[in-house]
This record gives sequence, structure tokens and C-alpha cells, in this order.
Amino acid sequence: METLPGVANVLAATMIAVADGSPITEGTVNFYLLALSGPDAGKWFDADTGTWLAAKHVAAVATHKDGGHWIGSIAAAAWSEGVRYAFYPEESGGLGIAHEKDVICRRPPWGDGEILVNHDTGGTDNLRAVHQGSGLAGVTVRAYLKTEYEAHVYGLKGLAVTGDDGRWIAPMYLSAGTYIFTFARADKTTKVKEQEVT
Repeated sequence: METLPGVANVLAATMIAVADGSPITEGTVNFYLLALSGPDAGKWFDADTGTWLAAKHVAAVATHKDGGHWIGSIAAAAWSEGVRYAFYPEESGGLGIAHEKDVICRRPPWGDGEILVNHDTGGTDNLRAVHQGSGLAGVTVRAYLKTEYEAHVYGLKGLAVTGDDGRWIAPMYLSAGTYIFTFARADKTTKVKEQEVT
């Protein structure tokens, strides 16, 4: 399983009863997260404090979706790029079959060019998503060649999403050229910015 750094990640688990193999559909399911590498290796993430602790703590309380499927969001503070984790979903009464999943946190690149492009392309925070001076999370950033965009040919060349501070969660890779970057979120007006990539 893979997660992204710098943002809350929603994890999923299927919970099965030890007694008869039926799906667990009620009760409390807690998600636990143990760092296996990095500076917090051997520690557990605590949702209440947003920190790593030596003793086992709940990283998220899961919500039942359907059947035996449960989901829970583990806070952005838990995730660091390149760190490996062990994810443990557990039914609080010990009724579920214990299991764990290996997790790696990394930024997947998008695009087929050779030039790394991120929110700092063209200058510090030049392509950061901001609204009234503050970073804007959950914005989809799309890159189009300027010539195609102006001809209303929307051949997508790159894609990124912003984290809580408005900076891109992952870079994109583009070929040299002049691009139009669009910044879109459902509750905001789409912004457009031209930028040369060299």
C-alpha cells in the first residue's frame, strides 16, 4: 500500500470476525500506525496529539462503509516521504482477525517530460495555490501546452494536487516549453497562470 506525504491519507481495511468468518459491520474499529523506518522508527502515531509515541496509540477511529469494509483518515503529521510503516486495523473487542499491511509513503511523479516542475518552478511558491494570501488545499493543478490551450485543444501534460499549505504534494515532469497551469477546486473560481519551463 502507498500513501502520500504531507496530507491526510484515507486507509481501508476489511474486518472479519474470528468466531465465524462473517464481516464485522458494527462496533469500534481502530487503526494503528507503527513507523518502521525514519526518525520515529519503533513508535506509534497518536491521533489525539498528532505525535509519535513509544506506546501503542490509536491513529484513527474507522468508519464502517459496507459489509466488512472500514475506512479511516490518518492525519498529515503521520506521513513522511520515504518512510515505511506497518498499518494495523483492529476491532476494539478483539473479535476481528488480526492482520497488518505494509505501507510506504512517497510522492508519485506525473508526466512524461524530463524537467521536474513543482510549486517553486519560476521562483519560490510561484505555482503555489493561494487564496487571500493563504495556502489552499485540495486544488487540482493541470498543465497544458500554451499553444494547444489557446487553440482549445486540452491535451493534459501534467497533473498535481495541493496539500494543506497550497504546495504541490508531488511534482510533475514536463518537456521544455511554455505552459498554461490551471488551478481548480469545486468551491473556488479556476485560476490560470502561464509559465515557461526550461
